Amino acid sequence: MSNRVFLDSSILVEYYKGTKTDLLETLLLEMPETRLCICQTTLSEYFFQCLKIDSGKASLTVKSSGKISETLSETDHSEFLALFDYLNDEAGLREICPKIMSKYNLLPNDALILSLCKLNGINILASYDANDFKKACLAEDIILLQTTVDWEALKQ
Repeated sequence: MSNRVFLDSSILVEYYKGTKTDLLETLLLEMPETRLCICQTTLSEYFFQCLKIDSGKASLTVKSSGKISETLSETDHSEFLALFDYLNDEAGLREICPKIMSKYNLLPNDALILSLCKLNGINILASYDANDFKKACLAEDIILLQTTVDWEALKQ
C-alpha cells in the first residue's frame, strides 16, 4: 500500500462544512505514516466552495459584491491546509491531462487530479465524487477511497 493519498477537494470541503469528517479525521490520525497530498486544483476548488459556505451566497456573487476579503477573513485556512503535502504542477500534465479527459470523459479539474496521481506514483485517491472518478480509477489502477471502511480494508 502506498504511503501517499491524494485528497480531492470534496474531502476538504465536506470536512470544512462539518458533514463528512470521519474519513479525513482517520487519515490525519495515520500521519506521519500516511502523507496526504493536494494540488493547485484542489486549493482552487476548496476556496471556491469556502466562499460559498462562509457567505451563504454563490462565489461569483461574493466577488461581484466586493466581499471576498471580508468573507475570507472570517476563517484562517492556512493551519488546516499546512497539514497536507502540496504537489506542484508538472510538465507532463500537458500531455497526460487531455488524454485522461478524452479517455474517461472527465472535466479538466478531475483529469488534472488523476494526472497528478499518475505522474507522482500515487495509487490512492480519496474523494466523495465517486461518479467522477470510479471508472477512471479502476482503469488506471488507482484505489478510490470514499469511507473509513475502505481505508481500514486497505491497511489489512
